[in-house]
Amino acid sequence: MNDESTTLDRLMAEYQVNVALWQHDDSLRQQRNGNFLTVNTVLLAALGALSALQAPLPYLGAIGVAFGVFGAIVCRVWHVVQVRNVVRIGGQFLTLH
Repeated sequence: MNDESTTLDRLMAEYQVNVALWQHDDSLRQQRNGNFLTVNTVLLAALGALSALQAPLPYLGAIGVAFGVFGAIVCRVWHVVQVRNVVRIGGQFLTLH
């Protein structure tokens, strides 16, 4: 009976550690999503402000291309972060089980 109790205690402790890890991963994921949405909102607001300017067309085109390049870089970074996160969580799952 003592071995069974020890096993149950160990399993309960492992379960609690897993739950804490999942909650931490979830909060990090939500923070990353919030950061990505904030950057996209700033880009859209800047493009909206840019469209209200009365600057010559070549300048507006160059600035628009710069915003597009920056947006593409942000999307690429986002993709890399998401892939890295999937690999990391998969590794944690294999380590814990």
